[in-house]
Amino acid sequence: MHNKPEIIAALQTQKLEISAFLESIPSQQFFDGSSERWSVAHHVQHVNSAISRVGQGLLNAGVLPKREPATASRDFGTMHQTYLEILRNTPAETLRQLGSRVMLEEHRDLDAYKTQMILSFTSAIENFNTALEHFEEANLESLGMPHPIMGLLSSREMVFFIVYHNTHHQNGIQRLLEQPDTLEL
Repeated sequence: MHNKPEIIAALQTQKLEISAFLESIPSQQFFDGSSERWSVAHHVQHVNSAISRVGQGLLNAGVLPKREPATASRDFGTMHQTYLEILRNTPAETLRQLGSRVMLEEHRDLDAYKTQMILSFTSAIENFNTALEHFEEANLESLGMPHPIMGLLSSREMVFFIVYHNTHHQNGIQRLLEQPDTLEL
């Protein structure tokens, strides 16, 4: 996965697979958690927010910082390994503080709220892909985007991050469902 069409195709596949996976989770279980011990819904809210923020960056290239010099981006595999290493080396308290920012609204109808969150996920990916289609290929290298724990990434690296981040949280949700007492952010 190197270019925009491959990235968009990967995200389209994720959209279908992850939304089907989320739909299979009973609503009560979907919302069982807190900002201290994330529920499935916390993971989905966090992923939706990340996708939307990066998508907004793609739509507003004029406000993104230039990378001087615009060196070649790390590939997807390297970004994946770098992210995992940074996560391992980030103090747990820092991760908890970041995680505590994910807030869910109060809802009486959990089925409707779950459906709304899944639709927000699929819409966020559609909007992201549209933004990426219109983002100039050269800007993927020359413009940067800040990440809260990884620092300034090239736009391509940030797009790679989003693809991996979706899978990271899908895997986290799977572990949560298998071991409900696990603290997983």
